[in-house]
Order: sequence, then C-alpha cells, then structure tokens
Amino acid sequence: MQLPGIIIGGGIAGLTAAIALRQRGIAVEVCEAAPQILPVGAGIWLAPNAMQVFDRLGLAARINAGGVPLHAIEIVDGQMRPLLRTDQARIRRRFGHGTTAIRRATLQHILLHHLGPDTVQLGRYCTGLTESLGGVLVSFADGSVQRASFVVGADGIRSLVREHLFPDVRPSGTGHLVWRWAAHRGRGARARASEYRRPLP
Repeated sequence: MQLPGIIIGGGIAGLTAAIALRQRGIAVEVCEAAPQILPVGAGIWLAPNAMQVFDRLGLAARINAGGVPLHAIEIVDGQMRPLLRTDQARIRRRFGHGTTAIRRATLQHILLHHLGPDTVQLGRYCTGLTESLGGVLVSFADGSVQRASFVVGADGIRSLVREHLFPDVRPSGTGHLVWRWAAHRGRGARARASEYRRPLP
C-alpha cells in the first residue's frame, strides 16, 4: 500500500492542491502549523485562470456565491488618469470566468468544507525533511516523524520546504507597498475594482 503524500501548509494553495490530488485518486494529508484555522487576511482577487482551475474542481459556483464577480477593473496613475481598464464581461465570454473578489477567510472556509475535517492536521509545525528510499521523512516540532510518498510545500513566504530544496535562495523585497481594505456593497450594486499606482517618494 502506497503511503499518502503530505502537503505542508493549510492555506489556499495547500487546500487547493489537496482537493486536486484527491480528485485524481491520490491520497494526501495536510499538515498546518497553526493550532486552529482563524479568519485572517484581507480580500483577494481570483483571476480568470484561477477561476478556471476552481471550475475544474467543481468549486467555481460556490466561490462566486461567496465572493463578488467584478464588473470592471481599472488601474489609474498618481493623477487618477486611467492606465488600463478591463471589461470583465468580455473576458468572461472568452474564458468562461472573469475576476472574482473574495475574502481570504471565506475562500479558505469553502476549501476546508469541501475537503472535510479529517484531511487537515492542525498544530503540525514542520521542522525538517529527509529524503529516503521511496519517500520523504517529515519531522515535526513535537518530535514526531512521519513518512510520506511525496511532499508538497505550501507553507508560505517563509517556506521551510523551499529552504530545504533551495538553501541558497532567500525572499527579497520588490519595493512595492500595497494598501487594501474591504467594504460592504449594497444589494444589487455592481462591483468595480480600482488600482491606484504612483512611485513612492
């Protein structure tokens, strides 16, 4: 009997990977360092290519219902002059989906609900990986070691899995600064997103 794979990280990427692998008959477990799943994070945009993936996984309708399909996206410069505007209806006709705005916590809840509670192990902080014949030994902060047929690293910007695979690579800043906020919209209102760009002083 083949050992299940282990996905390190129970965020959006880890949960989506678990759903995709399970739908293809590949057994996986998700190990999340946090002791509980909390509603953290702000709103995110899911572009058409991401929505196409969720469509293939059978989740697009639930995500659109939990979020807000955007009517238009526009980018303006420091003087509020338009740099770019996308017609989401045209994109939706071409690709089957437009961009959907959704709270990160809402998306994570949808993915967790689809997977079921038994797939995600909480409080499992990965501390090391050792490749062995036919698999990987995964070490955890509680002293336990678990063997897996493969490991998927989805443990965020300070990824231990990435550090193990590429020890000389370190994340670096881009010099960009982003402000985000969420607002409730009235019933029947059409959603439009704006992005304001200007150089930092």
